Amino acid sequence: MMNSTAVNQLKVKEVKTILHCQKADSANGREFFSFSYYDQFIISEADKKQYRHLLLDNGLQVLLVHEPEGLKSAPISNSSSANRDNYDAEDGNDSSDSDNDADNSASGSSDDSDRESVGSDSGRTGRSRGVKASSSARRSAAALCIASGSSDEGAELAGLAHFLEHMVFMGSAKYPTENDFDAYVSERGGESNAWTDMERTMFYFDCSQESFADCLDRFANFFVDPLLSADSLEREVQAVHSEFEQACCSLQSQLEFFTGCLTSPGHPLSGFKWGNKVSLWDQPRTANIDVRSKLEEFRRVHYRAGNMTAALQSRLSLDAMEAAARVAFDGLPPGMAVLGS
Repeated sequence: MMNSTAVNQLKVKEVKTILHCQKADSANGREFFSFSYYDQFIISEADKKQYRHLLLDNGLQVLLVHEPEGLKSAPISNSSSANRDNYDAEDGNDSSDSDNDADNSASGSSDDSDRESVGSDSGRTGRSRGVKASSSARRSAAALCIASGSSDEGAELAGLAHFLEHMVFMGSAKYPTENDFDAYVSERGGESNAWTDMERTMFYFDCSQESFADCLDRFANFFVDPLLSADSLEREVQAVHSEFEQACCSLQSQLEFFTGCLTSPGHPLSGFKWGNKVSLWDQPRTANIDVRSKLEEFRRVHYRAGNMTAALQSRLSLDAMEAAARVAFDGLPPGMAVLGS
């Protein structure tokens, strides 16, 4: 049984807010969707961080986390790729360098070379680039989660959700240089990563505190107006295919492929979720399917602000982070996923 001191240490502070907005049409014709719900932070008294929740006009929910000066952080590995290799060799499991929880298991793909690392037991695909800075450096980080994944794609193009995750990194209208974000973040002591599983697609990065607002703007533009350039398609298909070839050596991945084959048609786990050159390039060309238009359609349906959540953590003030978030994410397509459109 816990003593009274331990119980007191576990007491929580509750911050309660009721958020209510109405759907409205703006002057420029954009439709804004808003939400009514009861929001609650439950924070340990031992937690010295400060939190703020935002609901932007376009429907994006953002959590801001301020880390006070002097607060000790957990050490950051300087060799995330090596750690993934070791984990795969020992357990044949998650090869993403985020966490190794096993929810929403189904599909994944991996490429430790600097494109995608896939969690075989968690159904994740992820990309990792950049050189980790010292754990003592002042770092800021951001993540954006889309509540759609491999289970939302049709059977026509197996691996479409994973492929789109690759393609958004290939430049945006505001920052059109291909792979520029990876280099930009790396030069500022950070790295970027992403993964796709059955029901979610996650993108995230970290960088120096001083360059956080600029990196966040570049990051947000992946989702505001990605180029999805036709010139990049074949190269990125090959990157996806390389991950598939590596996954074929994993027993866990083989079991996933087998499960997809045995599952009844129409079930979310059925089919081939990883994607490869055959499913994303050869077969579509034979069937006269425009892959780029399918990518754009999936993005238009699912990559919407109301279908996303974002989190920012930094030693910057909450006000500074809020200002950066509002500027960066303002241009996101508003509303929820437009399923059935």
